[in-house]
Amino acid sequence: MTRKRLLNLRKMIPSGISLTQFSTQYPGQRGSSLMRNGLQKRRRWYVFTHTACRRSLISLQLDKGASTARSDDVSSLKKAIVDFLPACDPPISRNSKTRRGFNHPYIGSLLCPTSLDWNDDEIRRELRDEVITVKHTLWPPFLYRDYAIDPDDLLDGLFESSVLLKAARHIFISPSSADEEGSRSTRAGNAALNGMTRVTPASIAYVATQVRFALSSDMVFGRKIKPAQFDLYAFYDNIIIGPSVETLDETGDDDGGTAAAILAQLR
Repeated sequence: MTRKRLLNLRKMIPSGISLTQFSTQYPGQRGSSLMRNGLQKRRRWYVFTHTACRRSLISLQLDKGASTARSDDVSSLKKAIVDFLPACDPPISRNSKTRRGFNHPYIGSLLCPTSLDWNDDEIRRELRDEVITVKHTLWPPFLYRDYAIDPDDLLDGLFESSVLLKAARHIFISPSSADEEGSRSTRAGNAALNGMTRVTPASIAYVATQVRFALSSDMVFGRKIKPAQFDLYAFYDNIIIGPSVETLDETGDDDGGTAAAILAQLR
């Protein structure tokens, strides 16, 4: 092998691979051929693993950034959500969630699906004691305008509640913009900084999930880990995806959720 070809091979491969080890183990023309094949295989493997590592690192960085942003929204909405609701009796604590969710008479009415009668004391008790588990497919009143659901027209007022609108402004523009009088901030909001120019299903689902957690008495934002826990991730996915026409046609049934009922009304 000439010196020029040797130098070219050194440029092709990563450091740590010995050329002399190949040449001494496989001398002559056969050795040179095996060495080239071995180097090419190692180079392809290096490129593959290097690319995979870079993608994994980028993915981890994106996940970390998303997790940090979500945690910031959870923390800020925990207190701000109190200002988005009317005055309640008993008052809602800004710093504690123990009296939220089904432990609070007003907040419980915003979370209770229409399939359950919140005015029934026994239903309230079973929801508080987690005897009844609310399905993530049953969309609650806080998603609707004036927190009222028309069972004959489930699209009417959907995702138009004041608490959702204020929370969306709080998250995507600035906390001060949640006030109906308009934003007092002179700085660009999160939406402008990230090039967000329109509302998407994902942004609606994100705000709805954040509000649902802020209203609840749950302390940890995450997936369902115990039978009585509300599954926030499944709630988010259900808003974005929902059942398809193909799914209903194949099964001849639905999961009893709001999205399925809306689809049935539209057919």
